[in-house]
Amino acid sequence: MDDVPKKNNKVLRVKLGERLGIPCIDDDTPYSSRHFLARCPPPETSLTVTIPSEPYRITPEAALEQIKKSTPPQFDIHLETQLGAGVMTAYLAPKTSEDVVPDDDDADSLKNTLFANINGFLVPHSFNILSKPLPRDAQGVVDKTMLSQLLKETQYSETSTLADVTSMKLARMFADILQIRTKDVAPTKSFFELGGDSLRAGKLLSTIRAELSVRIPIDFIFKQGSVNLLSDYIDDELARRSGGDEEETSQSSRVLKTHSSTNPILLLIQLMPIMVFYPIKRAFPWTFFMYALTYSQIPRLNDFVVGRLIEIVLSIILARLASGTAMPFVGILLKWLIVGRLKEGLYPMWGVYHTRWWLSEEAVMVFGKGVFNWTETTLIWYYRLLGAKIGSNVTIKNAQLGEWDLLDIGDNAVSGFPFPSRDNMHIDTDISVTVDARSLHCACHGW
Repeated sequence: MDDVPKKNNKVLRVKLGERLGIPCIDDDTPYSSRHFLARCPPPETSLTVTIPSEPYRITPEAALEQIKKSTPPQFDIHLETQLGAGVMTAYLAPKTSEDVVPDDDDADSLKNTLFANINGFLVPHSFNILSKPLPRDAQGVVDKTMLSQLLKETQYSETSTLADVTSMKLARMFADILQIRTKDVAPTKSFFELGGDSLRAGKLLSTIRAELSVRIPIDFIFKQGSVNLLSDYIDDELARRSGGDEEETSQSSRVLKTHSSTNPILLLIQLMPIMVFYPIKRAFPWTFFMYALTYSQIPRLNDFVVGRLIEIVLSIILARLASGTAMPFVGILLKWLIVGRLKEGLYPMWGVYHTRWWLSEEAVMVFGKGVFNWTETTLIWYYRLLGAKIGSNVTIKNAQLGEWDLLDIGDNAVSGFPFPSRDNMHIDTDISVTVDARSLHCACHGW
């Protein structure tokens, strides 16, 4: 857009996305789908007037035309769009085998020149430097298969200085997820110093688990997430496994044994929230209401309709207060009686321990927070009674907390996070969730 909407010489940001008709954009939206073209309406235009816009499709062909004008004549350049991310990657190579090989300074200089001369969204997200000319066929088209092979050779040479194979694999994972050159992955820098975020950290954990068969604690990434430290952790874990810890392997196999979710006893247990917990919660306030109404009979008030109405209203209020006060304590008590404090280990879905955990969660959910939900202070005390460690001056905004025994929230923290689930229940006291005053939100562990 050539300008921004204004009224009374002030920028109008209100409802701008709605007026432009721009859809919701999140982390999964490809970079190439995040750009739109529009013409700014005249000043003083009402907020109710829509602003026509259309998606701007970023294609390597459109960008290459303008990029070639700024590329030094001794260099050749090729652009590709990464599938999924939608960002462009540039391959900078010597034009012929006799020309000088480009280096990092040449790539940085070209990038700065492009930012000064063309739109920023047309500038490639990353530059891969090749030591050989671009492989082309007889028609002059870049051979993508040979280009991929050439890039792998370059990446192997860039990571040859790393200590071991694990470090090399991790460096390539970092590069792929962060969409940077492998050479730019400093072994001593953390994942977040290199440009990572919590969403990409989750992808990194999944990649490591899939390729190296090692589960990394989530807080390890946040505290010690460099290539070197991760490599040491993975090597130690693999060495421990290869050391022949048969007892632990046998235990893990036993824990991961599949349990049927249609077991008759299990089905009866799963009926308890509906057949036992919920009826108790519903019956308590009505029972209390009847007792309150019985003992609140005042002879003089009973002679009038208004008086009887007052007695009913007071009885309802007392019944709700009593229910809101007593029911949360019932849920808390059941949690400690059924499962107690969570124990470290890996448990199968619908095994004995997981079923106890599930039943305690249902009890807490059914009986609710009651009066504890009235203020933030009482809510914090509710979580403390469930086993969470929460410091002073803590703010909990829109947070659905779970696995309370694993929570350790420091002073002056602001937290809010959900808890997902997977195929097996995994509890590890070494990787419990910790939030301190520097935290704005917290990723979960628990499963």
